[in-house]
Amino acid sequence: MAQQTAMVRDSTIAVTLSGNSVAVTESGAPMATASGEFPFTLPSGVQITQGQGTYVFNKRGDVAITGNRVELVLARDGAQTRLTLEGSGYVHW
Repeated sequence: MAQQTAMVRDSTIAVTLSGNSVAVTESGAPMATASGEFPFTLPSGVQITQGQGTYVFNKRGDVAITGNRVELVLARDGAQTRLTLEGSGYVHW
């Protein structure tokens, strides 16, 4: 969502992942969604255990990261879901 919004709005979108919350801002202001405004808290017991930090998507959809990719890990009750954030801004399982 952040990548596509940055491209459509010709803007800069920042996503901050920390512990059990996700914040998304456009030009420093919290973005709103159909269900409310960011930041939002993940469901009970879900934690971001790897990849915490702020990722900034530019108007081309690229994201400023160190290296080619960042591994993101969400965990709950011993189970993990791994996502990969590519420098191009593409996120996949």
